[in-house]
Amino acid sequence: MPVSVTLITGDKVKATQGPSGAVSVDDVQRAAGAKGSVRVAVENGDTYVYPDEAMPYIATGRLDRQLFNVTQLVTQGYDDARIGALPLIVIQSGSATARKSDTLSSGTALPGAKTTLALPSLNGAAVEAQRSKAATFWSALTDTGQNAASRSAARTAGSADDAGGPSFAAGIDEVWLDAKAKATMAETNAQIGTPEAWKAGGTGEGVRVAVLDTGVDATHPDLVNRIVASRSFVEGQEVADRNGHGTHTASTVAGTGAASGGKEQGVAPGADLIVGKVLGDNNSGYISGIVAGMEWAARTEHAKVINMSLGTPTWHTQDDPLSQAVNKLTAKTGALFVIAAGNAGNSPYTVSAPGTADAALTVGAVDSSDALAPFSSVGPRLKGDGLKPDLTAPGVEVLAASSQQVEGAEGFYRTESGTSMAAPHVAGAAVLLAQKHPEWSGRQIKDALMSTSALTPAYTPYQAGAGRLDVAAAYLKDQVIATGSVDAGLVRWTKDQKRNPVERKITYTNTTNSCHVAARGGPRCLARWAVHPGRRPRHGPGPQHLFGRGRRGPEGARGGPVRRPGHRAFRGRRRAHGPGNVRRVREVRPDGPSEGQGRQARQRRGRDYRRRRDDHRHVGSGRQTHQPLGPRLLHRRLHDGCRRPQRPALPGLRRPHRARGGPQGRPGGGSGRVAYPPGQGGHTQAHGRDHQPDRPVPLLHL
Repeated sequence: MPVSVTLITGDKVKATQGPSGAVSVDDVQRAAGAKGSVRVAVENGDTYVYPDEAMPYIATGRLDRQLFNVTQLVTQGYDDARIGALPLIVIQSGSATARKSDTLSSGTALPGAKTTLALPSLNGAAVEAQRSKAATFWSALTDTGQNAASRSAARTAGSADDAGGPSFAAGIDEVWLDAKAKATMAETNAQIGTPEAWKAGGTGEGVRVAVLDTGVDATHPDLVNRIVASRSFVEGQEVADRNGHGTHTASTVAGTGAASGGKEQGVAPGADLIVGKVLGDNNSGYISGIVAGMEWAARTEHAKVINMSLGTPTWHTQDDPLSQAVNKLTAKTGALFVIAAGNAGNSPYTVSAPGTADAALTVGAVDSSDALAPFSSVGPRLKGDGLKPDLTAPGVEVLAASSQQVEGAEGFYRTESGTSMAAPHVAGAAVLLAQKHPEWSGRQIKDALMSTSALTPAYTPYQAGAGRLDVAAAYLKDQVIATGSVDAGLVRWTKDQKRNPVERKITYTNTTNSCHVAARGGPRCLARWAVHPGRRPRHGPGPQHLFGRGRRGPEGARGGPVRRPGHRAFRGRRRAHGPGNVRRVREVRPDGPSEGQGRQARQRRGRDYRRRRDDHRHVGSGRQTHQPLGPRLLHRRLHDGCRRPQRPALPGLRRPHRARGGPQGRPGGGSGRVAYPPGQGGHTQAHGRDHQPDRPVPLLHL
């Protein structure tokens, strides 16, 4: 079938589309005044036509290369026969926004352009560029003699990959195709342990959760009186779900199961449901409409959790408008965006935007036996090899509500498969945690879900993330949570082969009443060290920050300084017993000591001063063979405020041991309490002597 596509540069491509959707280029008519040539390339089955004048902008990341993907332009209905204006997303530079430039709204600087929707989270807008004036539009957009000052300011901001490359006129920083995103589709609840959370009182009551999808059937028995707000962002269509995808995902999050007597209820049946229709009845929608729906849900409706079972087929980085909106809205509102990874299969680099955003909780799909679904997209993220997806959840043959507004619908329920079905399970679990911990941010909820997941050792983190969702563990065993994932990034080869250390922070947070909880580092680059939260860590952030040296140290190697801010006594050096070194252990307390605790602390400081003074007096006299800062003093400080150490009722407990050979802090004393890695003996080499372990204390194994 012959097709004609006018590019943003004004060049007209004559092509033929085959039965399978493949496009072959027959001819390219250059725009009036155009110079140079065009290059036709086939990449991953798609045909691209690149004019020479567009290549510098594509290379710097300012111009979306999908604007020249003729195959996708035809597939999405953006050929000349079906649409007379090319939909774009135009992002302004910071300087233009600060000057409150009205370029986009007036259109005077960009002839043939019409603004259709403002996108504040991106500092941009959705724009329609008339194809009959495409050449004039491109000339004004790239005019080297217009607004030189604003282009210089844009280069200074450096939003593109190459700040020294060409920039656009009229204060415009980036131009993207307003492409169409597509939906990515009472055993699953049992599989992830939801009934245990229900028994403990978790229903999601009072938590606002948004579902951005194809709309919803508000008359379905499972969703009656559950929707507190709704809005359509698809022009000419109501919120009614005539596709069925949105009703299925919404009921998985917060359905009551009324049509099945409560058997097929969602993960958080008591949540307040907010529905935004961002995908049309044909299961696709404009990127600009999706971004507008995200802003509405996060800013206007103040949703704590936002489920997006959708994605784009061509974007696999996080510099696209959708991913940028996820990162910016998360930072500004604290909302958690739960996003499907995509259904492009298990080939590397297939996870799709906006699931590629760092702030997103990206979800892959597994079956009932925790095997990765063959359609589930995997990482790493393109352009930097970022660690994605984050988590997996049931997504094969999921039974949920069926929209009665779909023509030919039969019954109240139907089964569907896809990462679209996996994401709402995770969104519902996030709602349960938000009910239990209303003070938590979206980042904390994400970390809790990832650090309590069920391991899937058959798959790499790039395939299955941190593991399969475990609602029971997340809700009932959240006494200590940790950073969900740590990505060291892509280490590039250098000619001089210099290997600079890569450091990342892992935060362990105690959320319990217990003041005697210890954390043990897992990676081999970190020492096995019992780190106690110290005074008053209860019910709040009491994280321990562990920094590894990035190399494997020998047994008994001397570690770096162990410090607490404000305590000069902690400037000594301690031994790290384990296969590595500890650079730093730092305690963060949410509040200061009470008056009584302050008095006790002053008394302890006096005793500690006298003990250090006596230690220094006897250095070299035979009474003191260790460093002036003895392990007894260190141990007293780490246990400051813990009057009654108690064993926390947590799984995976291990026992650190105190070395034998004399009282701590005296001649022949041990070197503190040491936690041994699994599979290693209970001996440790301390001060040149072989000691046996004795007197265990509780230790939490993270």
